[in-house]
Amino acid sequence: MNSAISPEDDQAIRFFRTCQALYALLVRQNMMFHQDFISRLRPLLAGRLTHHPCDFLDLGCGDASMALQLAKGHKIGAYTGVDLCEGMLSSAQDNLNVEECTVSLQCMDLLQGLQRYDDRADIILASFSVHHLSEQDKQRFLILGRQRLVDNGCLVLVDHFLKPGQDLQGFIHDVMVHYSGFEGFTREMADLVHEHVSTSDFPVTIEQYRIWGKATGWKTTVVHDCGNWAALLLEPVEEALAE
Repeated sequence: MNSAISPEDDQAIRFFRTCQALYALLVRQNMMFHQDFISRLRPLLAGRLTHHPCDFLDLGCGDASMALQLAKGHKIGAYTGVDLCEGMLSSAQDNLNVEECTVSLQCMDLLQGLQRYDDRADIILASFSVHHLSEQDKQRFLILGRQRLVDNGCLVLVDHFLKPGQDLQGFIHDVMVHYSGFEGFTREMADLVHEHVSTSDFPVTIEQYRIWGKATGWKTTVVHDCGNWAALLLEPVEEALAE
């Protein structure tokens, strides 16, 4: 596989390097439903987190806040975070300093992170990162993720999705309308977000993930569906996967 950073990846890096304040606004005002997803996912993950310290593989980890909120009140055994933005990884390190766990932070794209991960995780988290991949790489992500997971582990996918019947232009329009309704979302921010989603976002439908998941060894459960934002829980099924 070609692991070179693509133009789309480079655009994403520049976006997050220059717009961390915007990212903080998106999270703080729950514009991307982070808190909704966390509240729905935590009960589903509690059993895994309670029985033993879980190993997390966080792909597109950002500042690690999503993983830490999902695991709040439980001990993490090892945390591996992968992100293309060094600034985000620095913030992740600061947030993880209080955790008594083994921490590994890697500056690379998420497929590289999956390929190079030489262990098996209890929980793989991918939060608003996989939609940047091509359809071929999304399927590759599901195959590699299945291979890097313990038998009773799970993949948590929080991401952008197309609504049924929606095309990419409709997605861009609906996302921009949604964001414009929030206080503090300036014209400058709108221009930056529009450029980003127009050049770097390649969402597909939830149903497409069901189809790909069935073909690559996953049972897919929709945890919470907010239209163009959703949280999925993918769990391994019995059949073996070929590389």
